Amino acid sequence: LIERQPGTQEWGNRLATSYTSTDGLTYVCDIHPSAKWADDTLVTSDDVNYTYNLLINPDFGSPNLAYWEMYLDNTSVNIINDHQVEITFLQPYVFQESNLAVDLLPMHIWGGIAPEDHEAQAITWATTDPNKLMGAGPFYLEEYDGTNGIIHLKANPYFTDWFGADPNFDDVYVEFYGNKEGALSALASGTIDMVDAQFCPQLDEIDIPGVTYELIDDPGTQEMAINQEHPYLGTGELCPISSLESGKHIRKAISHMVPREVIVEEILDGIGRPGVTAWSSVAVGYDNTLEPYEYNITLALDHMRAAGFDVSYETPTTSITPTTPFTPTTIISGIAFSSIIGSLILAGCITIIVRYKKQRLS
Repeated sequence: LIERQPGTQEWGNRLATSYTSTDGLTYVCDIHPSAKWADDTLVTSDDVNYTYNLLINPDFGSPNLAYWEMYLDNTSVNIINDHQVEITFLQPYVFQESNLAVDLLPMHIWGGIAPEDHEAQAITWATTDPNKLMGAGPFYLEEYDGTNGIIHLKANPYFTDWFGADPNFDDVYVEFYGNKEGALSALASGTIDMVDAQFCPQLDEIDIPGVTYELIDDPGTQEMAINQEHPYLGTGELCPISSLESGKHIRKAISHMVPREVIVEEILDGIGRPGVTAWSSVAVGYDNTLEPYEYNITLALDHMRAAGFDVSYETPTTSITPTTPFTPTTIISGIAFSSIIGSLILAGCITIIVRYKKQRLS
């Protein structure tokens, strides 16, 4: 019914021409009157009702059954007319709109198939009647070649009726490759036009004449989790200054000891950016004014002292070479707590260790 909009990533209409709610629980959705499945059958409220009830049918075996049971029951969808439905969710959810972004199934095709038989039927139809595997989107399944690992998609001739624009291609072929080398070789020869990012090609591997690429933001993040009940890192109760604020100072000290910029450049080969929060930079509502913690040992030690620890730091006087063994030069005195020492040394020195290993391997 709705989807993320290109560019802004805000929720907006897809099969729905409008959707409204006054309480974040009940939504009234108007379905585009010209929306059709790829076999020229109109999309109606019955399809919406069928799909949502299927999600909470245990026989269907949805891997997200436990999730949907929190928000739906068999009375959640109220059909107002053929092109208008009212969907009432069982409880509030901060991302409630995402519950309207469900892939709909055509009831006139699947309604006669028992929910527990859907998967087996889909496998059968893929080879015997592939056109039945379709939606209302720009393409439908024209052919599935399981022997050679090729999927042939065909443009939906009725897509333009409701979307307002033609599909970008008449035919799309998806070919499966068992290894990255074969896929990149086919890309270089022009046999295929694009390679799936799941192959994780490195930039130097696609330095092929006639092949271009564009780097785009990926929504993934690398996170560091801290036990908020730990007596030093969390509650701070065992710090010399026993308080929650001491726990915060310890966590800030660790954060200032993570060399984010160096990790991006040396370990990720420059493909990435220093993290700020658990939200990725392409998330809706991300605050672009936020700055990552500065890698600063002096600030880290200041936070340790604010928690009551007597700490000092001695700057290394020798560089790391293949013949010079790595020795941490951080000096910590006062109350012993190996977990904090380990965290600080690991965070602050991991990049140096990795670089040392690279030198040894070379």
